[in-house]
Amino acid sequence: MTIRANAELKFLRKYLFIAFACIAFGLYCLLDGIVLAPKKMPRSEAYAELEQDVADKTEKSKRWQEIVKERGWKNGIPEKTPKQLREYIVWQYVMASGCALVAVPLIIWYVRTKGSWIEGDEESVRGSWGPVVRFDSIEKIDKKKWEKKGIAKISYQTEGTSRQFVLDDFKYQRKPMAEIMKLIEAALTADQIVNDSAVAATTEAGGDVEKNS
Repeated sequence: MTIRANAELKFLRKYLFIAFACIAFGLYCLLDGIVLAPKKMPRSEAYAELEQDVADKTEKSKRWQEIVKERGWKNGIPEKTPKQLREYIVWQYVMASGCALVAVPLIIWYVRTKGSWIEGDEESVRGSWGPVVRFDSIEKIDKKKWEKKGIAKISYQTEGTSRQFVLDDFKYQRKPMAEIMKLIEAALTADQIVNDSAVAATTEAGGDVEKNS
């Protein structure tokens, strides 16, 4: 009997939505940095020049009203100085780059993971990406995060090298993953299953410590 747990698309789509949100925000940052913010620069520079040339507040206000009317700008003092505006533009590029650094790996991870699976039978567990873990090669399975996060780490030996295989019932379908876990536990002794409260309770009660069903 072979049990397959396919990738849980509902779980994976959450990360895809995060990637899309990052892309949308990054595009807005680029729009702001390339188009919107630079359009404010002439007005900001004009006011900064006026401040240098005219000290009297009344005269400065009068001259500024004439300038904005002549050039068709909106009234009021610019929110940012030319220096602040240049720093703001640079920051938009920084944020856009940060969004890309988050979004691109998430999209790649989604594409690579959505068609993946984990299978188990009476002799082994394996992943679509290649590794096959025979039960007789397993040293231990750590279930410390299984109950709360659905993650269990299998430590096993292959060709004289210690490796790990991770079970994740959030990334993969939960029901078949639970059945695969049962197959693995049935092939192990109790001392090979670490950080499992159920096994610990059975052992303390004098239950079977050799095999788990």
